[in-house]
Amino acid sequence: MMRSEPQIFALDIANEPVFVFEAANAHTAEALVRSSRFVRALANFCAKQRKAWNANAVLSMRAATAAEVSFYRERAAEFADTGDRLLVAHITRE
Repeated sequence: MMRSEPQIFALDIANEPVFVFEAANAHTAEALVRSSRFVRALANFCAKQRKAWNANAVLSMRAATAAEVSFYRERAAEFADTGDRLLVAHITRE
């Protein structure tokens, strides 16, 4: 059976793109975003960055744009030798 290449997804909070990550498919990505472990990590990250966020924030997941995919691939290349890990890249506004 041939495996398809993982896809890159974006996570928007209150309609603002915030994170990009890779998943096997949309179903897997949605399950990850809704998992309690992911939500806790997101809340901890936002608290450390002093960003307003809470568990009631509107989260939406979608396929990443070409620019977001490029951004993710650049960040993922930096961690290429870290093994089988999940990379969730924070989109920064420069």
